[in-house]
Amino acid sequence: MKKLVALLMVAVMSLSLAACGGNPKQIASGNCTDTITWTLDSNGLLVISGTGEISDYEKGADNQPWAGYRNDITALVIEDGISRIGDRAFQSCSNMKSATIGNDVAGIGEWAFQNCFELTDVELQPDVNLENGAFRSTPAEFDVSAAMTTCYTGSYYDSALSRVNLTGNYREDIINIALSQLGYHEGDSEYDYDGRNTRGSSDYTEYGRYLGNTGSAWCSEFASWCILKANVPTQIVAPSRSANVVGFTEGTSATWYTWNQTIYGGGSYEPRQGDIILWAWDNNSHSTDENLSHTAILRTAEAQNGGRVILKTIDGNSNNRVEECNYTVNAASGSLVGRTGRLCYIIAPDY
Repeated sequence: MKKLVALLMVAVMSLSLAACGGNPKQIASGNCTDTITWTLDSNGLLVISGTGEISDYEKGADNQPWAGYRNDITALVIEDGISRIGDRAFQSCSNMKSATIGNDVAGIGEWAFQNCFELTDVELQPDVNLENGAFRSTPAEFDVSAAMTTCYTGSYYDSALSRVNLTGNYREDIINIALSQLGYHEGDSEYDYDGRNTRGSSDYTEYGRYLGNTGSAWCSEFASWCILKANVPTQIVAPSRSANVVGFTEGTSATWYTWNQTIYGGGSYEPRQGDIILWAWDNNSHSTDENLSHTAILRTAEAQNGGRVILKTIDGNSNNRVEECNYTVNAASGSLVGRTGRLCYIIAPDY
């Protein structure tokens, strides 16, 4: 069906241009492999045909067969018969707006569509394996990832998520989504995306996969996943793959505060439910664009006698799972009580 739709789209484009006296003409063609060919027409439509896998390409090599035509490519059709899209195959095709990917494609390699800044429309099967960064820095990035993996779908945690009733109150919705995932444990492969591998230790999670960062520390990915699932617009707070202020706030209306800018540290900002906490597991100073040690979602902050504040949070990648955590910090400095570390920044999205 998807192939039929793709071919119909091509036919409609051709008929429309014919009516205007502008039939597209082939401007370039060639082979990817012995069994795969490609053609590019004057409308910018790149069509990949044949059988087998599109090759992997090395970083900075610029040796894709169509590399010299990157800026001319506006649409991509990969026909049935192609089984995998190689690493960096279409990286930096900055004017590509749509990609229709055939039914036989089972995997899309690392950074395959990275920096396709105009790519908003992607058609592909929901169970395609997206390798690290496959659609990084494209408008379609999170839409493409939105389909749950077959492993997560129907799992205990998927069922718990489905029971969350979104109210439109972003702060409450984020917390309720995070709470629905309590106990989810990281795994050792893509077969562990259901969260049941309680001995897993290799950072494989549904949250990391969703953010295109499988197999890496996933605390920021979990916070971002909860925010995205609450339907918070990315203009309010950006999804981030690392614990730094810039990752969450750049290009958004979100603001950030150091501990001494809060009411507990002598400032005026009162931390609120749904804020994002960035920790460092040392007592050194850190800048806003550094990758700090940990990310957590704030539930409450409560001042205690003795100059201390208790922060109640929900954390991804805490003891390799999603947990509720309590942190006791020194009110004057934000330093953790009883262990090395301190609260560096509080990100306050304008929910």
